[in-house]
Amino acid sequence: MFKASAPVRIIKNGIPTDALLAQIHEARNADSLLLYRQEAIYVREKVAPDQVLVVQWMGRVDFELKSLGKFLPL
Repeated sequence: MFKASAPVRIIKNGIPTDALLAQIHEARNADSLLLYRQEAIYVREKVAPDQVLVVQWMGRVDFELKSLGKFLPL
C-alpha cells in the first residue's frame, strides 16, 4: 500500500505549519506586532508556544527568506 509523504515544511519535523510561521512573520514585520505582544494574544487563546521557540522559528524563517532573496529580482 502506498503512503503519501508529508509536505515539506520550513522546519523539518517541526510542529508549526507554514501558515502559522507566515502569520507570525507577517504580524511581526508588516504589522509591527512584536513577538512578546503576539505571545500575549496566544496566551489569551490558550495556545502559548514557548517564546524562545518562536524566536528560533522566526530565525529559521528569516534565514529561508534571505536565501530566497538571492533568486528574486530586485
